[in-house]
Amino acid sequence: MDKKTKIVDVRDLNTPDNWIVRDPELIRLTGNHPFNCELPLTKLLQCSFWTPIRLHFVRNHGYVPKIDWNEHRVRVCGTL
Repeated sequence: MDKKTKIVDVRDLNTPDNWIVRDPELIRLTGNHPFNCELPLTKLLQCSFWTPIRLHFVRNHGYVPKIDWNEHRVRVCGTL
């Protein structure tokens, strides 16, 4: 798959997610906010079992938090 330019969608400009760049090929399933999207079926079929990171499915129930990755830690525990 070719690499596409990611942009901030104009529909995100007046939302808390106005800093997040998205691939323009993603199909928006909701209005402005929260952002939910998926890739077009034709692209999904081209990808086979592996969906490219730039076209992954997005399901949000609120805004995307801004995280300082130098200070943020994730711990996974329990039975995996």
